Amino acid sequence: MVPGAIDGLQEVDYLTSDDALKLEAVPDEFVIVGGGYIAAELGYYFGSFGSDVTVIEAEDTLVPREDGDVAAAFTEIAGGRHDVYTGYRASAVTESAGEITVTAEAEDGTEVEVAGEELLVALGRRPNTEGIDLDATGVATNDAGFIETDEQLRTNVEGVWAMGDVADNGMYKHSGDYEGEIVIENVAHDGSREADFTALPHAVFTEPQIGAVGKTEAQLDEEGREYVVGRAEFTDTAMSRALKLDEGFAKVLADPETREILGCHIIGHEASMLVHEVTPAMRYGATVDGLANTLIHVHPAMSKVVMKACKDVS
Repeated sequence: MVPGAIDGLQEVDYLTSDDALKLEAVPDEFVIVGGGYIAAELGYYFGSFGSDVTVIEAEDTLVPREDGDVAAAFTEIAGGRHDVYTGYRASAVTESAGEITVTAEAEDGTEVEVAGEELLVALGRRPNTEGIDLDATGVATNDAGFIETDEQLRTNVEGVWAMGDVADNGMYKHSGDYEGEIVIENVAHDGSREADFTALPHAVFTEPQIGAVGKTEAQLDEEGREYVVGRAEFTDTAMSRALKLDEGFAKVLADPETREILGCHIIGHEASMLVHEVTPAMRYGATVDGLANTLIHVHPAMSKVVMKACKDVS
């Protein structure tokens, strides 16, 4: 998604995430407008190859859709390896002598200018439903352009199904794979399988990784729902100390009465795997106490950080 509000952007040779992965040489300076998971992953990617990376994000933290504590921790870590400007909105872009300069402005009017050999615009994605003449098919879309589907991923038009990013059921590769299984069974095998996106996890593949499932504190606050919080540091586990890991934590949100797990947010080593300890528990109704006290964890497995976070809720 490329906004029109950045002056001069259409006149420069900027990159999308697809373009960035096709570069044949590592840029000396790599500027990223946007601070979500694509920006986080590609910033880490190019930084690992030796690029000097600068990230400009309008929100107060990077990965702002993550739980606030995770986002704040990641922003601090990323700031140790990149030049990070949070709270700045890109307002203008120019290109001269092979160098792209981005001007960004804070709410108080403070401006910064950053320059680089390449510019990545990573401000989100939108469904690729424009320009394919959907109107001629009668397939319904919502106001954001996503194709509307029922639980079996059928559209409003007989014989037409939709899956993946255009269907707005989670713009992730793993949710698209799952939807593909549903559609194949229903179309090719005349099935009636329904998609269930309960406890859909996601991960951000940087160092450290982020893994999350369920609601964030901000989402629960917005809903007005009561919750309790449990937290454990990676350094609370023997495996973390053995691996000499000095950062990362797991955080669990639960209903104070039913003990239902409402969310889990992890930043740290192999967080993308650790979140799967909680995902099936949420999907099948296990409680935070069940994970804390009933499930026996192998020692000294890293997953004990999740157990300790659940115990902290208790």
